[in-house]
Order: sequence, then C-alpha cells, then structure tokens
Amino acid sequence: MIVPPIVLEDRDVYLQFYDSVSEAIANLDLDDVLDREFLAYDSRGYPLSVEPTTEPGWVAKIEAIEAAPSHEDRLRAALLRALRLKGVPITIATENLPLAQLLEHALEHARHKHGYDLP
Repeated sequence: MIVPPIVLEDRDVYLQFYDSVSEAIANLDLDDVLDREFLAYDSRGYPLSVEPTTEPGWVAKIEAIEAAPSHEDRLRAALLRALRLKGVPITIATENLPLAQLLEHALEHARHKHGYDLP
C-alpha cells in the first residue's frame, strides 16, 4: 500500500512532492522515466517502482515494490539535503524529527509548481 505524498528524488538534489500516484504520473516525462533519472518513495520511505507503460494517456506506472524494506534513512537524508540547499537552517532537533514531521517540514518550505518542489 502506497501512502502519499509521493516523493520523487531527482539526481540527489531536487525533490518533487505529489498528493497521489496519479498526480505524480501525470507530471512525469517519458525521457526521465526511460533514463531512470529519479528515485521514488512513499511518505514512509518505502521505495516505489517507476516503469514505462504502454497504457494510453500515461508515460509510466508507479507501484510499491513487493517486500522491499523501508528506505527511511535515504528519504530522510534527501529531505535534509534539499532543505539545506533551499537555505533552511538545519538544527539537531530538525535532524531528529520523526520522518512524518520532517516530511511536513519539507512540504512547508517547498514551492508550488507541478506539485511541490525543493529546492
């Protein structure tokens, strides 16, 4: 089960946040999907598979990876890195926030584009 928001990490610098799988898919570029330009997570840090599809109207499908362990530490590191690049001061308290609170903190500092983006 995928728990939004969906987080796409592009080249270890740029994060995009989407409220649903369908919203994330609607904003994907086929070349990026084919080149595997990003990693995808749900809000708990579980990795998501992003694969090209031949379904009419869609460039990709996003699915949970069966039996994959949470990558909470990797998502946490990506969120902290993006916040730093945005110029947000990172304190020890920020670093120790539970993942759900850190994600909310990141969303507060994201700017709106196609979803929410950091930096």
